[in-house]
Formats: sequence, structure tokens, C-alpha cells
Amino acid sequence: MNKFITKQGSRLAALAAGIVLFSFTATAQDLVNSKKVNNVAGGVIKFNNDNGKFTNNNANTAQITNAGTIQLLGTDNQFDGSTPLATATARVPGLVSYADNAVGNQNIFPGYYTDLDMADNATKQFGAGQIFISGNYTTAGEDRVYGTSLITYDGTGAQAIAAENLTNGGGYNNVDFTNAGLKTLSAGIALVNGTTAVLTATGDLTQDAGAGDLSVLGAGTVNINGATNALGANAVVTDGTLALGDGTNPSATTVTGALSLTGATGILAANAVSTLNVDGGFTNADATRTNMTFAANSLVDYQDGASAVVTTANSNPYGQFEISKSNGVIAPDGGTNNIEVATSFAMNGGSGNNLDMLNNGGGYVNMLSGTAGNVTYTANEEVVGEFRRTHAAVTGVDYVFNNVATIANFTTAPTGGNYFAVIVNPDGTTAQYDPTRDIKRDINIDYDYTAWVADITAGYQASDVNEDGGWDGSYNEAQIRFREGDATTDEKVSTGNT
Repeated sequence: MNKFITKQGSRLAALAAGIVLFSFTATAQDLVNSKKVNNVAGGVIKFNNDNGKFTNNNANTAQITNAGTIQLLGTDNQFDGSTPLATATARVPGLVSYADNAVGNQNIFPGYYTDLDMADNATKQFGAGQIFISGNYTTAGEDRVYGTSLITYDGTGAQAIAAENLTNGGGYNNVDFTNAGLKTLSAGIALVNGTTAVLTATGDLTQDAGAGDLSVLGAGTVNINGATNALGANAVVTDGTLALGDGTNPSATTVTGALSLTGATGILAANAVSTLNVDGGFTNADATRTNMTFAANSLVDYQDGASAVVTTANSNPYGQFEISKSNGVIAPDGGTNNIEVATSFAMNGGSGNNLDMLNNGGGYVNMLSGTAGNVTYTANEEVVGEFRRTHAAVTGVDYVFNNVATIANFTTAPTGGNYFAVIVNPDGTTAQYDPTRDIKRDINIDYDYTAWVADITAGYQASDVNEDGGWDGSYNEAQIRFREGDATTDEKVSTGNT
């Protein structure tokens, strides 16, 4: 029905609308509302003119309802008026469909939408706009070009994330997830080639704290390529891939919420020059850990919000590994029990902020490469338990192990085996421990080489000296004892102290 429409030159004023069809060819073609608009189910408010506007001058925007469709067919349709729609306080209700059928460009008006639809032949240009979508976002039309825009999924209910990627215009620029609605990417929405859903954020992807889950399902892929990305709520990878970086440009993603890989089909791929800052939860339910891959020059940094280190498979090691946690001890989470590292290992959290491998089922840190200087400690933090190296060892290189002062320098290169390890227990003692003269620390060497000669430097903390308070005044650190075994004759006295 079209009961309350009057023609006013090149403009139209409406009190209420059922189906409103704008088909004039006037220079401007606007819907001007001062009272009430009620677009019923099945109704279409259609703007044909390139510059047609929905002008709202009714301050009570609750009187504007849309159970049908607002269809925009022009190149530059807009919302304006004294109380314009598409604002934070007056979101456009119902479905808005950009459906220019002419080959060319159609510009998307920035603002707040409920349900948003991209349809028909025109390429949709987002420019530098900010688009907020609280409901459904459907993309069945021609390519979308996101420019420098920010797309924010801000629904309080469940939302399906449109699968935007190189096949339909190049992918999102910046993407933000806010509010409590579950955000889900799956093969069931906006299909790519009919089978796989892919979300690509070439700019920054942000999931605010308190936002709903980002869920990767149905062989979906989320490519996070921005320079500064944030996962502030739950990100759950069940049957698909979370890919960090494009492998060419530096990309950093910080987890302050919780990143969960729910099993073998929940895949994490840290591509070249990507950084994953774990400042929240990070779990992997695949005990084999083969669902994670890390490029040799990718970096994973466990920070203050991290509670455990996810262990890795020998076949799928971390690239560059760092612990900058400065608020306490961190330990591995189980799984394979071992932390396998391909490229470099670093700790910089400060004294006492240790990595505890000793009390977690016998796992170890394993370095797979032996580049000089690829294990670093900034202060007095250390690895408690076993630190192993399984790379080829050469002479004349200081191979650092559990802390900055525990070093092996081979004078004769090892042969006939695969590994050399140092096992440190700061609270351990040998059977011959004498509290009146000994450092309270148990340091053991383990290896499978058949032949080797090395200078071994064993590091200890100042707090290990006279820890039990019984040192005899006639002894000092220059008389520290070492043992090659448990027999009395195995005792060796320190030859140098620094």
C-alpha cells in the first residue's frame, strides 16, 4: 500500500510506507520522513537514483521499522536528516541491500546497519568508511573492495562472518569483533567456490575483550595479516585453519583472551615473519601437536598473561621462541611434554621467572639448531630441568643451556651420537651434599655421544650459596665441589669461579 505519499517537486515525503518504489529520473530522489515509517514484511523501499537519500527528521527513531528491505540501487545513496539513520544511536533497522545492477562502482554509505546485503553487478566500494553490522552480512553479488575501511561485527546475538578473500575483491581491510554474540566462520556462509570459507584481514583484526567467540568451523580459514591484531575473547579453531601473516609482511597477533585448538583438525599456521604474543590463554587438545606449524622466522612470545607453554612436536617445532613473562614461573602444558625449538630460544622475564620443565612429566627443551648466540637470557631467569641440544656441534662455540652461565664449549667435536643435555634442579642435592660447604643445586650432564671433550661452565644463583644457613666459615665459593659420579673418588674441586 502507498497511502501516505505526496509528490513535492523532486522530493517525496512519507508518513508511512508499505512498498515504496522510487522510479523517477529526477536529479534527487529522496524519502523524507517526519513522522513514522513502517515497512512491512515483504515490502521494499527502493532508491533508483544515484544520489537518492533516506532523510529522517523524526527524533523518535523507534517509529521507523523495517521488516522488509531498503534497497539501494544508486552509486551514492545516503542516510541524512536532522536525526539521520545509520548512526550509533539510530542504527538502520532491518535489511539494507546495496543492489546496483549496472556494471561499475557502488559506494557503501558508512554507518550502523542491522542486516547488510551486497547484491548484483556493481563492484562495492567501501573506501575509508566504518561499517557496523549487528546482524547478518550477506555477499552474493559482485566483488567488494574494502579500501582502508573498518568492518565491525558488533552483534549481541550469533553472527555469521562473510567469507571475504582474494576471490571476491581482496578480503577485508580491518575487522573488529565486539559485543557478546558468537562470531562464526564456516563453509555454510558466503561460500567460496562452493566449498570453503575464508576470512582474510589484510589490515588489523581486533576481537575486543568481552566479545563473542570467533569460531572457525567447517574447513574455514581465517587469515590474519595485519600489523597489529588482537584476540581479546575466545577464538576457537575446531575444523579449519587460523593462519598468522601472509608470509611476506610482518604481522603480530596478541592473544589476551583464549586461543583454543580443539583437536587435530583445528590448525594453527604461523607463517614467515609473523608474531604470536600469548598474553592470555592458549591451549591445544591435539596431544601430538602436529596441528601446529611455525615458520623458522616466526616468533611466539609467552607474556605475563600466559599460564602455560604449549608443547610442540619434534617434526613441528617453534621457530623463534621467547618467554618474556615477568610475573612468575611458567611450565609446559603437557601434550608431547617437550618444547621443540628450531631457530632461537630467549628468556627475558628476570630472576625467578623460570621455565619449569622438571615437574611436568619429564619433558625437556630441545634446540634443533646450533647457531652461535641462538639461546639468550637477559637476566637470571633459567630453565629448570632438562635443556637439550640435538644439532651438530662444532668446536669453539659457546653453546648456552639452562641459564646465561651454563655453557658447553667443545674442544673436540662430539661424535657417534645425537644429543647433549644439561639437567638443572636448583633445589636438588647429591648423596654427598654437605650443607656446611656445598652449593645447594644439582646439575647433571646427559648425552649419547661416544666421544667428546668440552669445557663446561656450570651456573648457579647467589641464593644457592649457604641456602641452608650452615656454611663453615673456612669454606668459600672457590672450593665448590663437582662430581663425575656418586663415588667418593669422583669428587672434583672447582678450577675457576666468576
